[in-house]
Amino acid sequence: MRILPTTQTLVNKIKAEGRAIARASGIPLGQGHDEAARRAGYDDFHHVRHCLTQSERAKVARHARAPATPEDKNETRLRYAAITAEYERNPRAYFAYLQSLGLSPVTHNPLKGKIFIDLTIEGQRFQAILDGGPGPIVVGGHFLSAWVQYGVSSIARAGSDGVSEDNLCWAVCKYGGQYRIGLPSLTPAGIRALAVEMGLVIRRSLSGDGPLVVPLCAESSPPDELKAFFNSKAFDALVEWARAHPRKIKQYGQNTYTFDWASRAAAAARQT
Repeated sequence: MRILPTTQTLVNKIKAEGRAIARASGIPLGQGHDEAARRAGYDDFHHVRHCLTQSERAKVARHARAPATPEDKNETRLRYAAITAEYERNPRAYFAYLQSLGLSPVTHNPLKGKIFIDLTIEGQRFQAILDGGPGPIVVGGHFLSAWVQYGVSSIARAGSDGVSEDNLCWAVCKYGGQYRIGLPSLTPAGIRALAVEMGLVIRRSLSGDGPLVVPLCAESSPPDELKAFFNSKAFDALVEWARAHPRKIKQYGQNTYTFDWASRAAAAARQT
C-alpha cells in the first residue's frame, strides 16, 4: 500500500468533506468518508488512517535519527538536482509524477469558439481560451471571471490580496505568487488534476496550513512554466484546436509570454 504524507489536520478536513458528501448524496457516512478520501488522492478512508499512522511513526523516527552527515546531504542534493534536470529535459515526466500521486475525476465539456479546453473538476469549471491577440489564457473562478496568461502562470499558495501572508490558499498565480484564480475548495487531488489538464506546474510551499498537494520530499523544483505548457495535455488540446481551425490559427502571432505558440501549434497540427 502506497504511503502519502498525512497530517491530522488533513484527516479532519477529509472527514468534514465526507460528512458533507454523505448529507448531499444521502449515502452512509462511511461511504462519504471513502469518497472524500478518493478525491484527496487516497484509495479510501482506511488508507487515510493508515497513512496518518505511518506518517506519525516516520516523524518520530526522524527526530530519533542521528543528524544527517555532509555526505548524506550532498547525496540528497545530487538526487534532487538529477530529478530537476530530468523534468527540465522532459516536462511530461513531471506531469506523470503528479498523476502518480492521484487525481480527481475530470469532466470534459463541449468546446466552442476559441475555447480549446473546457473542464469541470470537483464542481468547479475551468477553461483555456485563445483571447484575441495576447494568446492562450486560463480562465476560472466565480462565473469564470478570473484569468491568467499562459507562460507565466503556475499553481502556488498566495494571499487573495496578492500581498498578505495571512490566510494563504492555493491559487493559479502569475509570476509564482500573484493571486489570480483561487482554488480554496479543490482537494489536493483536484489541484493536481487541474495542473495536469491545464499544463500548469505546482510551486511547493512550506508556509501556511493548507493541504499538502505535492510531498515536501518530492522533486527539487518543477520545470519552467513555458516549457511545461509546450509539453502538456493543454498544448496537445491547442494542437487539436489548430487542426480543426487551420485558417484561424494563422491569425495569431507571437506574444510576450508564450512567444511562438501559434506557429508551434500550427506546425504540430500539420505533422500529426
